[in-house]
Amino acid sequence: MLVAAERAGTKNPRPFCFFAFQPPLRPPPENFTRQFQLGKLEEKAVSWGYAREPGNNMFSVVNAYTRGAKFRGLSAESGYRLQKVGGNILAMLK
Repeated sequence: MLVAAERAGTKNPRPFCFFAFQPPLRPPPENFTRQFQLGKLEEKAVSWGYAREPGNNMFSVVNAYTRGAKFRGLSAESGYRLQKVGGNILAMLK
Protein backbone atom coordinates (compact mmCIF):
# COMPACT_ATOMS: atom_id res chain seq x y z
CA MET A 1 0.00 0.00 0.00
CA LEU A 2 1.48 3.31 -1.06
CA VAL A 3 0.74 6.29 1.18
CA ALA A 4 1.36 9.93 0.32
CA ALA A 5 2.12 12.47 3.02
CA GLU A 6 3.52 15.96 3.40
CA ARG A 7 6.64 16.97 5.26
CA ALA A 8 5.76 19.01 8.30
CA GLY A 9 7.82 21.84 9.72
CA THR A 10 9.56 22.98 6.53
CA LYS A 11 9.23 26.25 4.64
CA ASN A 12 8.33 24.49 1.42
CA PRO A 13 6.52 21.25 2.23
CA ARG A 14 6.74 18.73 -0.59
CA PRO A 15 4.74 15.55 -0.86
CA PHE A 16 6.63 12.30 -0.48
CA CYS A 17 5.61 8.68 -0.64
CA PHE A 18 6.45 5.63 1.41
CA PHE A 19 5.26 2.08 1.71
CA ALA A 20 3.02 1.64 4.73
CA PHE A 21 3.36 -2.13 4.74
CA GLN A 22 6.78 -3.53 3.98
CA PRO A 23 7.26 -7.27 3.79
CA PRO A 24 9.11 -8.48 6.88
CA LEU A 25 12.76 -9.36 6.42
CA ARG A 26 13.88 -12.86 7.16
CA PRO A 27 16.43 -13.22 9.93
CA PRO A 28 19.89 -12.20 8.70
CA PRO A 29 21.64 -15.58 8.98
CA GLU A 30 19.38 -17.04 6.29
CA ASN A 31 20.23 -14.22 3.88
CA PHE A 32 23.92 -13.57 4.39
CA THR A 33 25.53 -16.63 5.99
CA ARG A 34 26.58 -18.16 2.69
CA GLN A 35 27.55 -14.88 1.08
CA PHE A 36 29.97 -13.94 3.87
CA GLN A 37 30.92 -17.54 4.72
CA LEU A 38 30.09 -17.28 8.41
CA GLY A 39 30.66 -20.16 10.80
CA LYS A 40 28.04 -21.74 13.06
CA LEU A 41 29.05 -19.73 16.14
CA GLU A 42 29.02 -16.48 14.15
CA GLU A 43 25.59 -17.39 12.78
CA LYS A 44 24.36 -18.01 16.33
CA ALA A 45 25.82 -14.65 17.41
CA VAL A 46 23.94 -12.84 14.61
CA SER A 47 20.70 -14.59 15.55
CA TRP A 48 21.29 -13.46 19.14
CA GLY A 49 21.91 -9.89 17.94
CA TYR A 50 18.82 -9.93 15.75
CA ALA A 51 16.69 -11.12 18.67
CA ARG A 52 17.85 -8.09 20.67
CA GLU A 53 17.49 -5.57 17.85
CA PRO A 54 14.72 -6.83 15.55
CA GLY A 55 13.29 -4.74 12.78
CA ASN A 56 11.90 -4.71 9.26
CA ASN A 57 14.60 -2.76 7.47
CA MET A 58 18.18 -3.28 6.38
CA PHE A 59 19.56 -1.04 9.11
CA SER A 60 18.16 -3.53 11.63
CA VAL A 61 20.10 -6.24 9.82
CA VAL A 62 23.30 -4.18 10.08
CA ASN A 63 22.58 -3.64 13.78
CA ALA A 64 22.12 -7.39 14.26
CA TYR A 65 25.60 -8.07 12.89
CA THR A 66 27.28 -5.37 14.94
CA ARG A 67 25.35 -6.42 18.05
CA GLY A 68 26.25 -10.05 17.38
CA ALA A 69 29.91 -9.09 17.68
CA LYS A 70 29.27 -8.71 21.43
CA PHE A 71 28.06 -12.31 21.79
CA ARG A 72 29.60 -14.03 24.80
CA GLY A 73 32.06 -16.76 23.82
CA LEU A 74 32.88 -15.23 20.44
CA SER A 75 36.58 -14.73 19.71
CA ALA A 76 37.93 -11.24 19.01
CA GLU A 77 38.59 -12.26 15.41
CA SER A 78 34.99 -13.42 14.91
CA GLY A 79 33.66 -10.27 16.57
CA TYR A 80 35.76 -8.13 14.25
CA ARG A 81 34.54 -10.16 11.29
CA LEU A 82 30.90 -9.57 12.22
CA GLN A 83 31.56 -5.84 12.58
CA LYS A 84 33.15 -5.87 9.14
CA VAL A 85 30.23 -7.82 7.63
CA GLY A 86 27.84 -5.24 9.10
CA GLY A 87 29.88 -2.50 7.44
CA ASN A 88 29.86 -4.35 4.13
CA ILE A 89 26.10 -4.69 4.26
CA LEU A 90 25.80 -0.98 5.03
CA ALA A 91 28.01 -0.21 2.03
CA MET A 92 25.61 -2.20 -0.17
CA LEU A 93 22.81 0.18 0.82
CA LYS A 94 24.47 3.27 -0.60
